[in-house]
Amino acid sequence: FEAAGVDVRTLLLANGGFEFRWSDRCSILGQAVLQLPLTRSLDAEEIDREILDLGAGVAYDINENVTWIASFHEDAVAASGPDVTFLFGAQIRL
Repeated sequence: FEAAGVDVRTLLLANGGFEFRWSDRCSILGQAVLQLPLTRSLDAEEIDREILDLGAGVAYDINENVTWIASFHEDAVAASGPDVTFLFGAQIRL
């Protein structure tokens, strides 16, 4: 970047989330991640814009050791990330 004359900034992120326990087994999840741009030297929305990832999902306890998690995410500002992301996972307690 320096050889090309691109001003690189320190990458800053802010992340917050919540879990609302809907029932004994199910939770509603929410998340917001704000990432400031790495540079504003390039005139391209994909690179010089903030990223605001908003997510919503559910967590379901199969039993006391296994939780299934599914969420949907959308970038509300920049065109750099995927428009829509679906995440699926499992948490296993040993």
